[in-house]
Amino acid sequence: MKWFLYSLILTQAFCVQRIEVVPTNEEHVGTLFTTALNRKYEELSLWEKLHYKLNEKGYTVDTTSLEKVPKKLQWYQKMVPWMRPKKEVDKFVVFNLPYFIHHRKIYNLPPDKLILFQIEPPTIVPNQYSSRTYKHFSKIYTFNDDVVDNEKFFKFYYPVLRPYRGSTQTFEERKFLCLINANKSSNHPMEIYSEREEAVRFFENYPGLFDLYGYGWEKKGYRNYKGSTPDKIATLQDYRFAICYENTKALTGYITEKIFDCFAAGCVPIYLGAPNVQSEIPPNCYIDRRDFDSYEALLSHLESIDETTFNAYLENIQEFLKSKHAQRYTEDFFVTTVCDAITNP
Repeated sequence: MKWFLYSLILTQAFCVQRIEVVPTNEEHVGTLFTTALNRKYEELSLWEKLHYKLNEKGYTVDTTSLEKVPKKLQWYQKMVPWMRPKKEVDKFVVFNLPYFIHHRKIYNLPPDKLILFQIEPPTIVPNQYSSRTYKHFSKIYTFNDDVVDNEKFFKFYYPVLRPYRGSTQTFEERKFLCLINANKSSNHPMEIYSEREEAVRFFENYPGLFDLYGYGWEKKGYRNYKGSTPDKIATLQDYRFAICYENTKALTGYITEKIFDCFAAGCVPIYLGAPNVQSEIPPNCYIDRRDFDSYEALLSHLESIDETTFNAYLENIQEFLKSKHAQRYTEDFFVTTVCDAITNP
């Protein structure tokens, strides 16, 4: 899932409540929300839905850049919210502690004006997981169930639920197994990028059973590598099973788009990541990698799954996607969470 590193800046100027969004890339300045009010709500993107709901609550939303501004927009630099008097700003809502803003500009603000959404895990944005960072925010929204206390730390769910698309191919027509991920690495002790590559190396010995997709693998020389795919879900629809590992292990509640992409495609995921996944998603919807001592044991299990068992997985997946609990992973639920973070004391 691709997240923009946005900071929402909620200001009160001339008695008008105003939110300004700081995007990572300057090309989003002035364009991110331009269509939000011109289409039906269900047609809007996630950020346009947020814009729409905040408008309903009496807020206006614009974008601004804290990066280097093109000459034609330099006049806009005068309006950069970080330069404004603190008394004019009601709330700053930050999605991931951004690298492109000097942290002193954030830390010098009163903590009661700051809200943090920890979208990325510590393997990707480690600097937002420290006591030094925590003390500067009045509220922190996290996926990590272990720290949620509803006083300082609050729960959010990734907006990753997709409608079920399934596949037109029969069980016999589908290929066996794939992995669709970029080749990444990390020195963080909680990373599981290396576990992905261990799976790739094992299944390299089984040509015809396994295909590898994603950028960054091309220089590795794996003969099962098929390149990148422009449509992940369409590719998953061609397979019975997919290796579905999160970026990070041992973080409760860290359940991202990876498993939901498999569900949308009607592809049974082999999951590794959140240790409490079974409390969020019924175990009959996926294959838990932790249940197998080796990849040999995993492969033997996958080969034993017949069409009847496979179709039962798909039925369970569809039932889960329709459930009340699964709706916590919708865009609407996320938008409501952000709006509540802004409006509730």
